[in-house]
Amino acid sequence: MRSADIHNLQFESVYNEQLKTYFVKKGTERLVCPKCGFEHVEADKEWCISHGEYVHLVPELFDERPSFQVGALASQLPALSWGEIAQQQLEARKIF
Repeated sequence: MRSADIHNLQFESVYNEQLKTYFVKKGTERLVCPKCGFEHVEADKEWCISHGEYVHLVPELFDERPSFQVGALASQLPALSWGEIAQQQLEARKIF
């Protein structure tokens, strides 16, 4: 699965009545495989990155267009943890 497909990141949220906003329920973040439905937790990230491989959608074009993407879900930076990404998704959905 591509690490740029942010819609594969699933999580639960809880509503804080006092702050009138939703927060990610810590520990519920998971990356769901679109083919088999397996739910990867963030602790699996390093293994997935080191054992994954680039699969070109049109192999005959590899020599001509060998491009690839690496998205935020593959980042090792703490600021781009799956919990932070999920929280930003919730923030982006706010209606003011």
